[in-house]
Amino acid sequence: CNVDLAFSDGKFGWAYYSSGYLRHSSGGDGKIYGDSFGVNNVIGVYVDLIEGKLFFSKDGKMYPVAY
Repeated sequence: CNVDLAFSDGKFGWAYYSSGYLRHSSGGDGKIYGDSFGVNNVIGVYVDLIEGKLFFSKDGKMYPVAY
């Protein structure tokens, strides 16, 4: 793990950023995924270990598979 990079910039990092973009091994914004969010929003993180999928939610609204 390189501590000089954001966690999602490495090969083992996956993220849904507050700007509404996904990031994985990027170093910048990835594809648009969901709505932007801020301090008062609740973000859910869901992992399907059987299918190997990762997805997120915002304030109870489920988004499609991210990775």
